[in-house]
Amino acid sequence: MKEEEKENSVSEYLFNLMNNYSDSVIPSFSQLTPEINFIKQLSEKEEEIMKQDVSDYLSDLINNYSATLNPSHSQLIPDINIKQNEGGDESHYKLFSLDACESSLKAHLDDRRRRRSMNHFYTTLQSIVPNLTLKETKTCIVSGTIEYIKQLEGLVKELESKKKEIETTTTTMLTYTTQDSNMDVVVSGEMVILGIYLKIGRGLVTKVLMVFEEYRVEVLAANVSVNGNVIKLTVTALINGNGRDLSIELIKAEIIRLVSSE
Repeated sequence: MKEEEKENSVSEYLFNLMNNYSDSVIPSFSQLTPEINFIKQLSEKEEEIMKQDVSDYLSDLINNYSATLNPSHSQLIPDINIKQNEGGDESHYKLFSLDACESSLKAHLDDRRRRRSMNHFYTTLQSIVPNLTLKETKTCIVSGTIEYIKQLEGLVKELESKKKEIETTTTTMLTYTTQDSNMDVVVSGEMVILGIYLKIGRGLVTKVLMVFEEYRVEVLAANVSVNGNVIKLTVTALINGNGRDLSIELIKAEIIRLVSSE
């Protein structure tokens, strides 16, 4: 019990000495590292976390050396000599440099900061990647993220393939001309657009539309415009089934025959 009280007393003495002592050779404890000065610029929450990190580190550091520490004012400039009894009358002096303390403290703070950053990344992944629960381990988070990325890559490839398929869909344009009329036919998939130019004649447009009815082709839209003595009939139709090309050819031939007979 006395030994523990002695260690606590020495630890408290060293901490107060380092925290309050300052002269032309040794700066105050708050000036030993940029990380401590940086605390003033942090938000209140980050300041408390940083101070706790420093406090935890100093406690560990002091506890490690408190049992062997026998400080005197003369030993603190420029370094601290730590006397460690190793048994018998032999003794060993270990040099505890303030620079080494500062370097060790900086490494400790950097490690704590890195750990907090990694925890933030894991939390962000949990919120982004679907099917991850709040209690997932870090291993599950990483594996789940990798699997999700693979799914997204597969989706991208599928969409790119569909895009290329749409871009490479060939549109066939065929033009048929007779003495009294000409016809433009555009075929794209199951959609057919026919542009038919006719001379004005009674009931001619109706007869042309009846051709589509005879071949049971669904007419989606029909537009008629007149320019002088020429009628332009534009028909948009939908042709289903494997006999699409044959149906188109029969319709074109029938319309040409009809127009020629007028």
